[in-house]
Amino acid sequence: MAKSGSQTPPTNPVTAVIGDLVASRQLSPPDRREVQAELRQFLSWLNQDYRAAVLSDFVITTGDEFQALLRDPELIPDLAWELEAKLAQVGVRLGIGFGTIYTPLRPVAIGMDGPAFHQAREAITKAAKKGWNGGVFLGFSDPGDKILNGFARVLHRHRSDMTERQREVAVILRQGKTQTEVAEMLEITKQAVSDHVGAMGWEEYFLAETGWRAALKMLGSADRTTTDDNPDDNQ
Repeated sequence: MAKSGSQTPPTNPVTAVIGDLVASRQLSPPDRREVQAELRQFLSWLNQDYRAAVLSDFVITTGDEFQALLRDPELIPDLAWELEAKLAQVGVRLGIGFGTIYTPLRPVAIGMDGPAFHQAREAITKAAKKGWNGGVFLGFSDPGDKILNGFARVLHRHRSDMTERQREVAVILRQGKTQTEVAEMLEITKQAVSDHVGAMGWEEYFLAETGWRAALKMLGSADRTTTDDNPDDNQ
């Protein structure tokens, strides 16, 4: 599915993501401008580094909201991790919807409509109402939504409990590095790395995140038949 501004809507369901900065309105005007500049820079980086996974580019829409269409929802664990790390001072909500698009595909995720966006909008609204961070999913089927939301909530809680040093260790481990390599990169002892790994429950986190990716791959497959075109059917 090309990103060249197709004149016909995509035939397969896609994954829409809508994000919102939680507490940016409480910042002073200079601090808010700085956060928004960081967000623009971060979204540009996402569009480049995750080129293969992004169908229509991440873009800021109104205020502190942004959105994108994904061809590969396995990006979402990385997206949640990176957003929380990059914008920790304000927090980020994510609404993720799965469904079709009624309008022609655009290179940038604006000016389009369809159930994928309807589901994502309902999800971000629910996230704000409930105070849920880490991602809220709608449209991936009734059991699918429960599975993905369960992973999202547990993993977000796990990340929230990490200390700054534990997160530094985890960032490198997520890159596939060994504990020895982590020690060398952070200039700490291997025992210190081992202690951080045990204290933050890294093995449990990694297994859960791997399961989350597998569920996203299965439930967000582009050729999976979906009957969730009506967002009101999936409360």
